[in-house]
Amino acid sequence: MRTSVLTSALTVAVVIVATLFYATAPASGAGSIISSFRLSGYSDPYANGLYVGSTFVSVIYCTAGGDYLYRYRPNGSLIRSYNLNGTSTPQGGDNAHLGAGYISLVDSDTSRVYIYRALGGNPVASFAATGPGGGSLQDVMWTGSYYEVADHLGNGRFNRYSTAGSLLGSVAYDGWPTTMTTTGAVAYSDIAEGRSGSYLVASPRTNGQPSCIIDLAAGSLVATFDMPPYFASGSCCGKSSKSAQFGNSYWATWIMSNAIWCYEVDIGGKAGSAVTPASIGKIKAIYQ
Repeated sequence: MRTSVLTSALTVAVVIVATLFYATAPASGAGSIISSFRLSGYSDPYANGLYVGSTFVSVIYCTAGGDYLYRYRPNGSLIRSYNLNGTSTPQGGDNAHLGAGYISLVDSDTSRVYIYRALGGNPVASFAATGPGGGSLQDVMWTGSYYEVADHLGNGRFNRYSTAGSLLGSVAYDGWPTTMTTTGAVAYSDIAEGRSGSYLVASPRTNGQPSCIIDLAAGSLVATFDMPPYFASGSCCGKSSKSAQFGNSYWATWIMSNAIWCYEVDIGGKAGSAVTPASIGKIKAIYQ
């Protein structure tokens, strides 16, 4: 059964949004908005996550009868759409272990991770997955070694899976802000705060809570930043629309008061663009 990913506080309207809006703002550190454009309203087809390629942004769209990948240029202009077969309520979105041109996502209805070509079609692989907090699957991030799956109640905790779909246990990353009590989106980046490494960028599923950047190797909170109301529904780190200036950036599907938007956010994704650390923590042990 297909279900909306929006909370009951958001009224579903029967409208398809065809007009795109692209905005830029001068970035000044972690959380500064680089660009944004409108994706959809709260009806079929509604945007529910994304994946960032080298020259495009692929947005996951859900409908009552079928699902799609809509491919956009980084400036928000629509290129074309592709069928996404075999899903029920796909969401999230990230890179995949098969390399460039592949996307991983989760499905909250089927409780599976799916891997597709960036041109959609049938899944090339899938495996059963559960979230660590007892909630429905919300997002997945590919760390370069593992798939780590979050539900909306995870709060910095993930279920870790191999590329073959074997559950390897759960992992909890210290440094997660106590003011972030829900998870709307998670993404992995190999550069943030102006330095190479392993980073988690995450946003809440609750209005008014901060987003964060965590250094996974050190277990330290690099920064928190505020986003517009309301909350995220899937994200991915990838090439910025202004890569010469920002390097990589954080792209998130964002639930607004009357529409769903794509936001591109500065995370210090270029060498030398430092972000002041906000706090220090430790990695918690992986446990079975």
